[in-house]
Amino acid sequence: MAHGNVRLFFVMLENHTDTRDNDCLKILAKTKPEAMRIAEAHCRSNFSVGTVFTRKGLKRYDPEWHALLWGLPAIE
Repeated sequence: MAHGNVRLFFVMLENHTDTRDNDCLKILAKTKPEAMRIAEAHCRSNFSVGTVFTRKGLKRYDPEWHALLWGLPAIE
């Protein structure tokens, strides 16, 4: 399956009731704004979309999330 010009992005989801439940999504998109829109569509009610990272950016920001998500499939 060809993906064209898509890139891999990681989007942090912030939980407003308990910060220990924050989440991160792995998304294939062309741009950061498009990745943010896809994340908003998959976001539960008590979560909001936070920062959007590239692979290298997430590895620098939070290496633990990077390691956890690396083997999982991305959302398109």
